[in-house]
Amino acid sequence: MKTTPGPNRRTVLEVGFSGAVLAAAAGMPLTAAGPAAAAGPTVSGRLPAAGSWHRYVQGPTGRMVRPVRIVRSDGDVTRPDALLTSGGKVTVLRRAQPPAAPRWPEGTTVEASSTHAGNDGNDGRPRTYEARNAVDGDLGTFWNDDTERDFPDSLTLTTPEEQELSGLTVVSSTDGVPTAFTVAVWTDSAWRTVATVTGNSAVQRAVRFDAPASTARVRITVTAAQDLGRGVFTRINEVWPEAVDPVVAPSVTLDFGKVVVGYPKVDFAWASDNHPGVRLAFSETLQYLTDRSDFTRADQAGGAGQGTDQYAVPAGGASWTDKKGYGSDGDKVYADGLHGFRYLKITLDALPSDAPAAQPWGTVAVDAVSLDFTAYVGTPDSYRGWFLCSDEELNRYWYGASYTNELVVDTFRKDDVDPRNAFSASLDGKLVLHDGPKRDRDPYVGDLAVSGRTLYLTHDEVAEAARNVLADLA
Repeated sequence: MKTTPGPNRRTVLEVGFSGAVLAAAAGMPLTAAGPAAAAGPTVSGRLPAAGSWHRYVQGPTGRMVRPVRIVRSDGDVTRPDALLTSGGKVTVLRRAQPPAAPRWPEGTTVEASSTHAGNDGNDGRPRTYEARNAVDGDLGTFWNDDTERDFPDSLTLTTPEEQELSGLTVVSSTDGVPTAFTVAVWTDSAWRTVATVTGNSAVQRAVRFDAPASTARVRITVTAAQDLGRGVFTRINEVWPEAVDPVVAPSVTLDFGKVVVGYPKVDFAWASDNHPGVRLAFSETLQYLTDRSDFTRADQAGGAGQGTDQYAVPAGGASWTDKKGYGSDGDKVYADGLHGFRYLKITLDALPSDAPAAQPWGTVAVDAVSLDFTAYVGTPDSYRGWFLCSDEELNRYWYGASYTNELVVDTFRKDDVDPRNAFSASLDGKLVLHDGPKRDRDPYVGDLAVSGRTLYLTHDEVAEAARNVLADLA
């Protein structure tokens, strides 16, 4: 009988355990692990050099973490690479003050194919989504249709008398812009299509007509919209009676080299005296990094940040740490605080609702960017158990999983947990294992069932986090 060779097997070169882990596996009382554990057995008969597994450990070397590279910069940005080091040259972002947006004549009316019912939005503040929001001159309000994923949706504007139009501008919501739409005008007792837009991804889209038109009625018909996970609706914040090309907001995107968790810190050298604003957007991947974070607590349980963290830069500069709450103006310029991310985008911009406390134009000089790392810092010296084999990828996966566990071991702080009545006073200030630095940041039984056990293998100190949560749940 002919036998077929089996698949190649990975060779385990080294597996290490401290006495405490072996005792736990045997049901013996736990004792403190010694400063250095003996190397485990090898299958191949070869034992790697001492500490050869150390290069796979992914945790930072300390609490202060800096970005490792600049991914890109857009708009008027000088010396973006200066953000990587503190002192010396600075990165300068400049943006000219835009002219006032064009307005429709007084008496213009608006009708929509449907209108979503009013609610408290994502920030607990009552709001409406009526058609007239699209011409009220306020970029903070918008029309939202009421037929999710069902198109077409239409918005019809009627002016008191005919207007000569060569184009218009559609300003949409960052929750998802119309990707395909047409513009028609009423002439000679019939609708005539004057522009067709496909593949749109711009929040501010200038639409030029195929020929100027004299009309008193304009209709925008949307046939598709982006799906960004926040409901597929037609959302239009403003329609302007001219084609206005957007001015690129200056921005810099930084890469921290790996997912990190903590409080971002930006050292501003100086700024113009008009309170220029900056907006910070976060993501774990470049795929979902836009002018808006791919997830914030505002998406989960309310908040005034509208997807980014805001700061108004004083003329003399400042060292700003991103902590949860409003700026010095009371109910304006909101930041979300703790974040889990790899990529950070800094943009010279401001929410319309933050005026005049923060303006979307001016000049901002940035010295450096860093992060106050708040999670557990795992180093080779803190590991009580380790793993090494002949498969490079498997080694990286194992220590990547260990680092993931470290990211979710942090101090329980009231301002950092999801605000849905999740705070537990009996855990305040204690080390906990929670569900993730990006979402709720709350302890759950399910996380203990898996992650809690592996903490006993990797790090002595973080086992305390599992015990604290178990005691609190009990």
